[in-house]
Amino acid sequence: MAAAAAPVPVRELDDVTECPICAEGLTNARVLPCIHTFCLKCLKTYVGNAIPGEKKVCPLCRQHFAVPVGGLKKLPRNDFVEKVLKVKAMATRLSLSNEVACDVCKEEKTNKRAVVFCTDCNHNMCNECTKYHQKSKANTSHKLVSLDLDERHTAEELLQKLPEDHCHVHIQEPLELYCFECQVAICRRCYVKRHNSHKCSYVKTAARELNSHMQTDIDSLGNKEVEWAKMLAKITADEESFEVCASECERYINRRADHFKNMVDNYRAELMKKVAIAKRSQIHQTKVMKDEIERQSVVLKNFIKYMNELHKKGTECDIAKLANSLHTRASELCKLDVEKDLAIQYSTTDVNFVATANDEEIQRIFGQLDIEVSKGGRPLDCICTTQPNCHYCNYLLTV
Repeated sequence: MAAAAAPVPVRELDDVTECPICAEGLTNARVLPCIHTFCLKCLKTYVGNAIPGEKKVCPLCRQHFAVPVGGLKKLPRNDFVEKVLKVKAMATRLSLSNEVACDVCKEEKTNKRAVVFCTDCNHNMCNECTKYHQKSKANTSHKLVSLDLDERHTAEELLQKLPEDHCHVHIQEPLELYCFECQVAICRRCYVKRHNSHKCSYVKTAARELNSHMQTDIDSLGNKEVEWAKMLAKITADEESFEVCASECERYINRRADHFKNMVDNYRAELMKKVAIAKRSQIHQTKVMKDEIERQSVVLKNFIKYMNELHKKGTECDIAKLANSLHTRASELCKLDVEKDLAIQYSTTDVNFVATANDEEIQRIFGQLDIEVSKGGRPLDCICTTQPNCHYCNYLLTV
């Protein structure tokens, strides 16, 4: 039987579950301090033979991180991404529900069709096995997902169906509390042993407060995204203006060259070569700058998308675990100055052709080409003496 369409929009989860290095689904996901997540094997390939304590940069945002003692495997797991990966697996299971057999009675070779999936036991079960499963007191808290194709499940619903997060120290204890001082979700036993003197609250209560802070960060990052877009638009406008002004210089040079063509062909070629070099240099510099801004914008958009996914679909524990690190990273991004903090210095080029009225010297008659590059995007004063109303110079003086 052909597989039916998945009842969960799996593609909506790809942005969160795709490794930026291998462009495939994350496996053994590890998260860096900047919140970017990668496959462990991809990170190992990326850092090479780095030793503990050695500084490396994130492949996406270039923020530095130290290789932890014990190697990259000691980097924290991204529990939220792991949950989303489980949801994708559940979505695939649901799309094949008519072909899934009961896992419990497989040994009897009855090939009974499964009707539910237990997220705690990780088993598909038929009607009969489901009844026995529900009779056990140990299974009363288990969450079941119907495999009926007529029932559509959203990603948020499936995330809520996953087993509750449990303490890494006390494996059987659920994470019910949040310690504001240590900024971690804890179980009751952890509270008694190590956190009873700290400010703590129920994780659901803390998640509501942290979720509010997260929304504020999302709004701030949205403003920063607009700021990046404005900077990119400015750079694009600079490029267009430079193209126009450089073209004007070229036309002016050609007009004068046509007048003295027989005498000054070689000299004109020399000047045009300088203009071309300056033009290529400026265009290349502008492209590098635009690429950097676009890369920063992609980093920002992906981070916002990740926060939105967590904000909308994460459980209280997910939010409690990640909110503070996300807030820290969001604050760092918001503090970035689009004109000062980029790794690449942007500059503009001033191209002017100076003509003289004296016919005694061929070179002086033809004119001199001055090319000056202003540092950091601050243009130099107009030095054009050939055209009193040079459009490019006027443009530079108004930037």
